[in-house]
Amino acid sequence: MSVREVVRLFPAKTVETGGSRRLGISVLDHGLLTARVWLELRRVMGLESVIPEEGALLAAAHDVGKMNPLFLKKLLDSLPAESTEVKHWSEVLRGFPTDLQEVPHPCVSRTAVADESVRAIGEVVERHHGYEPAEAEDPAEYVAAGGRLWQEYRAEALAWYKHELGIDSFPRPPRSKARRAMLDLWAGTVTLADWIASQVSEPLEEADVAEKARALVSRAGFEKIRVEGELDFRALFGFEPRAFQKEAGELYAGPGLYILEAPMGYGKTEAALWLAYRALADGRARGIYFAMPTQLTSTTLWSRFARAVRTMTSSNIPVNLVHQAARLLEAAMGKEAAAGGEWASTPRRALLGNFGVGTIDQCLLAGLPVRFHTVRWAGLVPKVVVFDEVHSYDAYTTTILQSVVHTLRLLGCTVIILSATLTRRVRYELLGEEAKGVVEENSDGPIRLTAMTESSYTVRVLPSERKLDVHLRVTDDQAVVEKDVIARVRRGERVLWIENTVGDAQAVFRRLSEVIPSGLLHGRFRPVERLSLEESWTAAFAPKAEERSQKGLLLVGTQVLEMSLDLDADYLVTRIAPMDHVLQRMGRLWRHERTVRPSGCAIPGMTVLVPGPDEIARGEFGTSGVIYAPYVLWKTYRALEARDRICFPDDISELLETAYGNDDELPEPIRRLLEDVDAKRLRMSGSALVKMSISGGSDRVPCTRWIEGPEDELLILDTEFPAENASSAELTLWCEERLVRTPFVLVRDELPELPAKLRKFLTESPRFGRNRTAVGLAAPGGEIRGVRTVRGRLIYTKREGLFTELSEEEVCVRQ
Repeated sequence: MSVREVVRLFPAKTVETGGSRRLGISVLDHGLLTARVWLELRRVMGLESVIPEEGALLAAAHDVGKMNPLFLKKLLDSLPAESTEVKHWSEVLRGFPTDLQEVPHPCVSRTAVADESVRAIGEVVERHHGYEPAEAEDPAEYVAAGGRLWQEYRAEALAWYKHELGIDSFPRPPRSKARRAMLDLWAGTVTLADWIASQVSEPLEEADVAEKARALVSRAGFEKIRVEGELDFRALFGFEPRAFQKEAGELYAGPGLYILEAPMGYGKTEAALWLAYRALADGRARGIYFAMPTQLTSTTLWSRFARAVRTMTSSNIPVNLVHQAARLLEAAMGKEAAAGGEWASTPRRALLGNFGVGTIDQCLLAGLPVRFHTVRWAGLVPKVVVFDEVHSYDAYTTTILQSVVHTLRLLGCTVIILSATLTRRVRYELLGEEAKGVVEENSDGPIRLTAMTESSYTVRVLPSERKLDVHLRVTDDQAVVEKDVIARVRRGERVLWIENTVGDAQAVFRRLSEVIPSGLLHGRFRPVERLSLEESWTAAFAPKAEERSQKGLLLVGTQVLEMSLDLDADYLVTRIAPMDHVLQRMGRLWRHERTVRPSGCAIPGMTVLVPGPDEIARGEFGTSGVIYAPYVLWKTYRALEARDRICFPDDISELLETAYGNDDELPEPIRRLLEDVDAKRLRMSGSALVKMSISGGSDRVPCTRWIEGPEDELLILDTEFPAENASSAELTLWCEERLVRTPFVLVRDELPELPAKLRKFLTESPRFGRNRTAVGLAAPGGEIRGVRTVRGRLIYTKREGLFTELSEEEVCVRQ
């Protein structure tokens, strides 16, 4: 066979029809289709400004490395030995030593491309299977890749691609600080185009390629969005904007970083969406991704977000919910040319959609060396990316976040940061080097808007629209506080009590629920119960809740009550926590002006529970000191102890800077605590930098948050089981709704007695296999069978959630 004939017919994959296997689409056809898909994606995703048209040649060349003798031998080995195809192609392998170790074809593709281009471009091609580049020899001398003859085949293929596409050379990466980010984006789009094109396995007629590519991209859900260009705020949300929200929209000056700081309850979500709409209407963004801290906050926001998006676009365009519960069919990616598979069902595809709301980790994974992290960049560019509740992230997550924000800006995205309690230090860390040296006068206030684009830096400080004088009590006498809460509930008040650990919240609930109507909400309820609890308690603490001013209630909980749940409390009790958390909790007080309060509830008030004076002097804060840094708790206490009132929100900035600012002189025990917290912050940020720098494209997902102690997932089953005909996807979702993350070291016993299909699923599922997830069956009394802790029983009830016979102090020590 001539070189040209070998190249024209060289197979890319095998296909099975009628129970027999044969050769399918050729490398040339698949490469050309991938290039045409890539060009269509570039158009509909609005990537023209960040990817040159020459990038189509990268997509075409991604599988040229399959033209190597060992790959051909592997294909032929899967066919019947007597087939005509085996006899025909065996001639091409005649005389070649086939006992060599096969080299992954992406590596061979890299060497072929790098022979006529810069190394970085070859690496873009190699990364289409999600792994980082490996070292390789000169392609002309590469024995396992066929040596000079097979390099000639690959060179002929590259020449053919250039002719068909009308492209003379590969693109050149920019020589700027955006170089690395651009290469990642190029690699991600090549992978995406390959996934879509890989759905075609049969040979194509040449005239059909461009049309086939357009149909594949459309079927995958990619389309150019149309945005209504003349909407005002009221048309978008149904009410008139506050001054803060109106100013946020007027701040838009092109892609860049926008930081919106405003008190809890001021409508930061709508302000961000209004600003995002301005970017969409400007034609500088193709969609929005709203990144939330938790699955709960993502799910809570989804319906509001979807309504706004559908008004912006005047269509029923899909709005994806992107978090762990959508993680289905993760093993369907397949190998080699089977990459197309059911990729559309994975979180990676959900992030690629024009509009989505989900957890922040879906964005942060773009900045970590997880396999296919480059596809996440393709999903985020060029979009408006909103990061909410930024104050809630520790030094580890914040370090990754800063890197991701920086990269998004380099790639031309509009990034919006939302926070009610952002410190000056974190603000400048997010703004980066460009903000250094900028003099700002009177820049601290309850409402602060910051915009940094390529050509401008703007800061606007606004006065608060509504002030609350909150009566403050700081005490270590919990017994007195409990009596006060009982009295308040009995006279009709709705009270929130927030603890820092689940065990402490459960203990308070057990005592007080015996004498007053009480509820409990925390992170150790199964999602199937937690969702209904959240709905019922949000309704109970709403402004127009039934019998709001006559019937008192107590809701005890943990940090889940701090954010995103619209709870309006008449009174608040909170355990001492870092100042930003205390202020977030205070934002639950008297949240709405229209709420009818019970008689006798004249002013908003809160109690902060602290340890005794001796413990504070030593910097000892019990279980709270395990969850949070004792030094930060001590500083928060010092900022609050002399106050009997807080003007909300005007005092927020002063309280934050007092709690997080530097002290010249500290007592010796506290000075050591400061050294501890500084060392931990350095350790966390250093660990994040190391995680981001490791190469290799591992299948193991790196952590996007700091975890020090044991953390295990527990699947808690009861007497209700899924239908016998449930699919694997349905079983996965059903199990996700019964999954609890625990701080316990779990010991797995025998799998409980379960329906046969469910038992088989839990044994074989890549998500819930016994080597990954502990499975327990809750008896009628709550005791869980099939799993236990190292030192005691586990118990689950729908009233209290998951708990153990261990004391909370023991649990915290084990954390």
